[in-house]
Amino acid sequence: MARVIVTPSADADTAEIIAHLAAKAGYRVADKYNASFEQLYDTLADFPDSGAPRPRVGAQIRIGIVSPSS
Repeated sequence: MARVIVTPSADADTAEIIAHLAAKAGYRVADKYNASFEQLYDTLADFPDSGAPRPRVGAQIRIGIVSPSS
C-alpha cells in the first residue's frame, strides 16, 4: 500500500468544501462527501497509479475527483 499525503492546502480546501456543503445542503450531504474523500484516499493508497498524473506539480503527484454521484 502506498502512502497518500494530503497537503495542508488540500486539507484546508477539503474542510472548506465540507463546511460549505454542511451549511448549504445539510450534514448528511457533507458527511457523504467526507466519506467519498476518505474513500478516494484509500483507493489512491491501494492503487497509486489510478489517479490522473500531474507532472507539472511533481513526479509522483496524482489527483482524484469526488463528484456528486460518488
